[in-house]
Amino acid sequence: MTKKDPWLLEKPNDVWRLAHHLAAVAESVDFDAALEDDNPEAIETFYQFCRDHLPFFAPRCLFIKGKDAKRHNFEFNRAQWYLHTIAEWMRRKYGYVRIIVVKGRQQGISTYLEARAYWRIIHQENFNVLILTHEMAATNNLFDMSKRYHEFCPEDIRPPLTAANGKVLRFGELDSQYLVATAGAGGTGRSQNAHYFHGSEVAFWPDAEEHASGILQAIGLEEGTEVYMESTADGVANYFYEQWQGALPPREEVSADGNGYIRVFIPWFWEPGYTIEPPEDFTLTEEEKQYAYMHDLDEGQMFWRRRKIAEMDNDPNRFKRDYPATPEEAFEASGDTILIRSDLVAMARKRGKARAYQPIGAVVMGVDVARQGDDATAFIIRQGRVILHRERMVGAGANVVATRVLQLKSQFGVDHTFLDGTGGYGTAVYDVLVDRGREADTTCVHFSGAADEPERYNNVRTEMWWRMREWLMAGAAVTDDPDWGRDLCAPHYKYQRDMIVLESKDEIKKRIKRSPDVGDALALTFRFPVAVDGSNKGYHEPDVV
Repeated sequence: MTKKDPWLLEKPNDVWRLAHHLAAVAESVDFDAALEDDNPEAIETFYQFCRDHLPFFAPRCLFIKGKDAKRHNFEFNRAQWYLHTIAEWMRRKYGYVRIIVVKGRQQGISTYLEARAYWRIIHQENFNVLILTHEMAATNNLFDMSKRYHEFCPEDIRPPLTAANGKVLRFGELDSQYLVATAGAGGTGRSQNAHYFHGSEVAFWPDAEEHASGILQAIGLEEGTEVYMESTADGVANYFYEQWQGALPPREEVSADGNGYIRVFIPWFWEPGYTIEPPEDFTLTEEEKQYAYMHDLDEGQMFWRRRKIAEMDNDPNRFKRDYPATPEEAFEASGDTILIRSDLVAMARKRGKARAYQPIGAVVMGVDVARQGDDATAFIIRQGRVILHRERMVGAGANVVATRVLQLKSQFGVDHTFLDGTGGYGTAVYDVLVDRGREADTTCVHFSGAADEPERYNNVRTEMWWRMREWLMAGAAVTDDPDWGRDLCAPHYKYQRDMIVLESKDEIKKRIKRSPDVGDALALTFRFPVAVDGSNKGYHEPDVV
């Protein structure tokens, strides 16, 4: 049996397998005795490790100011290891790095990114770093951090400075510079030629889209370039949210179905300091019990959470924004019109991971066929309260999609398949399936068609999504995939008198720059109840109105 390549990220947990590999490499050589003996070969290898491995370089050459105001060697925490691992994976796979980070407060993300920037700039020539923050206080803080890295870096490793003023570190011998600036109305940074860019608290930038477009246009997808945009969330009506929605999980290929960025989310409970020993009479409320179960938290973490919410005038939405447990929770904190809450999705993931339910009843498949070149065709297979399979396919024509439908029908014993026929995109797939004799167990659904309860729902798509919401609320289990919330929590809704109106696919795509394909595919499985034999006899989809 061959050893699995540690650089393959096929499942979410593979990130930690790769992190352990990187840690082992960084600690694979003991230099202490050899360096004390002035062994030239060992010294050369030491410098090589400093250049090639940030986890080796950081604790030996960089110092940070701790919360105790003392200077400490920079040892990665869990969040920093996670971000570093994904950055190194992307750099190895594509030659460049493009990452967007949603985080809680004070988890060391900027500390890591400034350390990475300093590590990159001192080990090569003609390399420019640009850090852009949301306010002057943050600019001063990050520049001071960068100067501290340089000041305490060993003299035989750090390059000489030719200037250190105006928030700029210039390395004349390397022909490189390190600039920290504040986002302002004048388009700061637009003219800067950067190879490494860190956008700090992007959700709070004034004129964020103008700043980003001006800066990023000057950074091509060239080998060695790195771009990081990170922030705590600030609602859904801003540039940062749109970019997050367009980014993909680390195990998915960069493709047309995304904006080229990989997403990284850092939950608050990864920070080891976010815990307080509870008093003996501490008991969890029902809401706290459910929250702790969903995220595997202990009483110390839950007591810290309760204290922090109390500090925030007992406003749980402020806590969600500043200390999110999921990215959907971070963004939805300011929105009351989101149809499916993130806690419903988190609980469904938890049940799926624990195999809490047995799949019972008919097996149904929903297929949301790609409408445009940058959309994806999504396949969802559900049996009762359990999701059996989730899949996405980019750039596939009608024959390829129909063939995949038949393969999945055979593999999972699907009783009935529902296709999205809106706009005619899925109709071609349906025609192929009918031609292959699958008319009886396949239904083409037009999202704009009349609902079964037209007095309550404006169309059949709204009705199916509402049924899916009720399915989640009653208890459901989905595959253990951190990206479910990306689609299920996307749509907003409103009331028109007594009628529920769901945001259309076009409206969602305009707002978040992508289509909720997986959510629509799952919703299709709720079009009508299916018998175990999957027969479509006696039921005819109503005409589109």
